[in-house]
Amino acid sequence: MKQRSVGTLVGISGWLGCLLGWVLWLAPARALESGQAAPDFDLPDFAGHVVRLHDLRGKVVLVDFWASWCAPCKEELPVLDKLQRKYAARGLSVVGVNVDEREATAKAFLADRKLNLSFPLVNDGKHEIATRYAPGTMPSSFLIDREGRVRRVFTGYRSADADKLESAIQGLLD
Repeated sequence: MKQRSVGTLVGISGWLGCLLGWVLWLAPARALESGQAAPDFDLPDFAGHVVRLHDLRGKVVLVDFWASWCAPCKEELPVLDKLQRKYAARGLSVVGVNVDEREATAKAFLADRKLNLSFPLVNDGKHEIATRYAPGTMPSSFLIDREGRVRRVFTGYRSADADKLESAIQGLLD
């Protein structure tokens, strides 16, 4: 029988532990659904200002979970920026929730792509907000009505999703 070194076993068990943690985070016991009250949160944005969901009550809010390692996020973030700029005057507030462990990783991602987004970005490296919202994949967006209830959940992103997202936003703004 072939013996494995202690280092190999520790490496394998560490890798399996990380994988299990990631699977448990992506597959929560209960995902947030349409019609439920949106969980409140407050975290500082990348500029140091605290973003509180309850301060946005009365607006239509799109809470978008994204990560620097997420390929579809690269395409989605500029689309969200255009929507924020187009509908802000009518009451739309987009909040980007980055789930990278370190805020610096997210900032580097944005700088590399020359993304100067018009909406606040918060870092949820400890997954405190993500645990409450339970996004199924990256990116995931939760469209919240003026009373604070989740009305639509969008998981993943493809360019064809932009029209659906804009239509859902317009429906809540009207």
